[in-house]
Amino acid sequence: FLFSRSIRANITWARDEEGVDEHALAKVVEDAALSADLARFSDGLNTVVGERGITLSGGQRQRLALARAFYKTYDLLLLDDVLSAVDHQTEEELIDAIYGRTRLADGSKRTAIIVSHRLSVLARADRVLVLEEGRMVDMAPHALLITRESGAYQRAWKLQEAADRLAALEANANE
Repeated sequence: FLFSRSIRANITWARDEEGVDEHALAKVVEDAALSADLARFSDGLNTVVGERGITLSGGQRQRLALARAFYKTYDLLLLDDVLSAVDHQTEEELIDAIYGRTRLADGSKRTAIIVSHRLSVLARADRVLVLEEGRMVDMAPHALLITRESGAYQRAWKLQEAADRLAALEANANE
């Protein structure tokens, strides 16, 4: 949920202005792929978004919510289709940031549970749970799931790869 406040206030929600870590704020803006958007806004981080972020695109809203999640200290991060409204290039940047933030400086890991229909998001996960009609039908690392001949995950992976190749061909034809 986004509030009719500044982008800064939406990211640092529930923190006192004096308690805002500017370095951490800049890092989450970068990791959430919001830097280019902020450069286009006349007030940058101080740009006020309408209630529920009505003045932002769907992808901008998703990335702003992700920046808020990144700004907070967490042990468990639950993301539900967080990349559904972003383009392929931005998706790759966000995947790197999400998985990068699961590794801590001391070598330990945070837990991220990612719900997604975009299987490229899950390719680096330690474990993928495959659900069909509300039931778990498989669980394994991505690399193993795409080798299973009769698996729902492999079928979905092949379809998404074909769709990505077609989109790339169309993009090249339009250039």
